[in-house]
Amino acid sequence: LEEKETEEEKKIDISIERERDWYCVFVRDNGLGIEKKNLKKIFKPLFSTKRTSKNWGIGLSYVYKAIRAHNGLVFVSSEFGKFTEFQILLPVAEGRVLHEKN
Repeated sequence: LEEKETEEEKKIDISIERERDWYCVFVRDNGLGIEKKNLKKIFKPLFSTKRTSKNWGIGLSYVYKAIRAHNGLVFVSSEFGKFTEFQILLPVAEGRVLHEKN
């Protein structure tokens, strides 16, 4: 099957910023988005909107647990049919710095 010439190129943008004592990681795609009714469920283990035996719906629940284990926070915003963006906040560890551009 050929892709339509008018179909928007799929992409994921990732950026990292530091604000005071937090690293902010932004991950945004231009995919299908998440329906509003599903936004509160996406971090629950085994939740998935895909109905296949190959999709177990555990990825985002692991992401959530890993971020919380590091005293971080995760937020999601989405517009169905347009984009999804995750904002991950992780505290800066004393004496450790991510490589930053000057």
